[in-house]
Amino acid sequence: YSTLSLRVCRVCVISIYYCVPGSLAQWTVWMPKDISTMRNSCVVIPCTFMYPSNVRPYGVHGIWYFGQPYPELYPPVVFKSRTEIVHESFKDRTKLLGDLKQRNCTLQISNIGMEHSGKYYFRADLGSSNVYTYPDFSEVKVLDSPDRPAISPSSAVKEGALTSLACTAPAPCPREPPALVWSDTLNGSVEIEQVEQQDGTKAVSSVLTFTASHLHHNKDITCTAQYPVGSETKSAGEVSTLRVLYSPKNTLALISPPGEIHEGGHVTLSCSSNANPAVSRYTWFEVKGDNINEKGVEQYLTFTDINASDSGLYYCEARNEHGAENSTAVQLNVVCMYL
Repeated sequence: YSTLSLRVCRVCVISIYYCVPGSLAQWTVWMPKDISTMRNSCVVIPCTFMYPSNVRPYGVHGIWYFGQPYPELYPPVVFKSRTEIVHESFKDRTKLLGDLKQRNCTLQISNIGMEHSGKYYFRADLGSSNVYTYPDFSEVKVLDSPDRPAISPSSAVKEGALTSLACTAPAPCPREPPALVWSDTLNGSVEIEQVEQQDGTKAVSSVLTFTASHLHHNKDITCTAQYPVGSETKSAGEVSTLRVLYSPKNTLALISPPGEIHEGGHVTLSCSSNANPAVSRYTWFEVKGDNINEKGVEQYLTFTDINASDSGLYYCEARNEHGAENSTAVQLNVVCMYL
């Protein structure tokens, strides 16, 4: 026979093919490659198995081993469906959540300790000589503190858009899922749901939906996962910095130097604005009665030898790819000087 190993996402699939006249048979198991949980909590290992199509089971039983898959080396028995005899370190800690007749070998381990970190293997017992230990395994890592949740997406959003941020935290012990708390709801709404990840493990997701504002730009928002572990709560947080694209705001025109302006003097009008991305074009306009004249396409409008005819109202326009905004007009008064 030959062995073919396939890795799909974080799920390992091991298929072993036997040459059977007229049919292609295989032994296959699906379980997460690795799972992290916390000390004194529990962990659920999702598991589904298949067996060759030509096998006619005489009852379906299963055994979970710890450490290695070779029965002849007497690995610690984690769970055994035929009896309740297991290794002392797993006594009263394990429970089969799946239905073996439905080829579901999902296992739960409760009150888990550091000594339970390691590899877990499943063995199918279909009666007679149809007994097989799958070489694939799920490695459980027992931690003192939880992993940080993940926040998505992290891309920039446009002002005014209805925006959603999803905070997702693993729930290795689904009966005691983490609580997800946002540091700021941004005047939006929050929905919590339990989800199943691609590798079959459970997770909790909190979706924060809000309307993006320029006031949110560069704002840090934290999602904290709070895990109940025994009589205490253990927490881990993740920070996301919001990026908002918006048109110019707070556009302002100023005269420098301020005060009385004399003919022949040097005066600069400056325009400033807040925008993301930054302002790409500033334009100055002069108001003469009912007429508005464009005076320059620049952030600073400079008069090096000003005269009385330059008196009037001036305002600027700031523009980027998302829009434009005009400043309030400023009055430029030039005083004539007589010898």
